[in-house]
Amino acid sequence: MTVEYNDYTPTPESQINSSNVPQYNIRLANWIRHKAKGKDVREALAQLAEVSGSDLFSTLKQQKEINNLIDAFNSPSQPRNVRVTVNDDGTILIVAE
Repeated sequence: MTVEYNDYTPTPESQINSSNVPQYNIRLANWIRHKAKGKDVREALAQLAEVSGSDLFSTLKQQKEINNLIDAFNSPSQPRNVRVTVNDDGTILIVAE
């Protein structure tokens, strides 16, 4: 199979606010941009895939926990006082009293 590389337009600058990006992801992006050896770029891409999957898993887990809390809150036999805290690292603490 022949691959054609025919798009010579430059990639636009990123519009992402880097203050919202974890330091580890920034480091991987810089490795992808600047590593000279293909095997190092491939490793950076692999690590990016792993960390993205891990982040997605954590988000889905938090979503499930929130959905369970909503279900419990809607149940008349469950406690009604709920405190939700989002920590600086993005973790969510939910306390039902």
